[in-house]
Amino acid sequence: MTWLDPAEVAAYANRRTRATNQYQIQQAQNSYNRGTTGANQATSTRNLTTQFDKMRTNLPGQYARRGLLNSGIYAQGLQDYGTGRTSAFGDLAQRYQQQFGQFDLNDQAASVNYNDTIGEIYDQEAVRRSQVAAALRGF
Repeated sequence: MTWLDPAEVAAYANRRTRATNQYQIQQAQNSYNRGTTGANQATSTRNLTTQFDKMRTNLPGQYARRGLLNSGIYAQGLQDYGTGRTSAFGDLAQRYQQQFGQFDLNDQAASVNYNDTIGEIYDQEAVRRSQVAAALRGF
């Protein structure tokens, strides 16, 4: 067994602790961002639903005032309303899905960074232990 100076042992342990703490902070921030984005998505969906519900309620009146309620023009208006609603909700879902995908990517990047950092610290410690062992053996 090779013995390192207690200060060196403490320094390696401190570096590992800092790397672990940084990783946990990144994970916590990402979790918070994911939760906030989920809440924003719920609010945006509710607001969009309300907006389209009002539009749908007002739609027949627009055509009735012009005497077009029993026409193909009104049917086309309903179809356009449905297409617009579907597109708006699809766009909204896509925007949030991209944000959630970014959070997943951030999680992966934080994990890779953490594993690389911890691995480097252990490697550096092993090299230092080898140096001490070689010095004790007189090499």
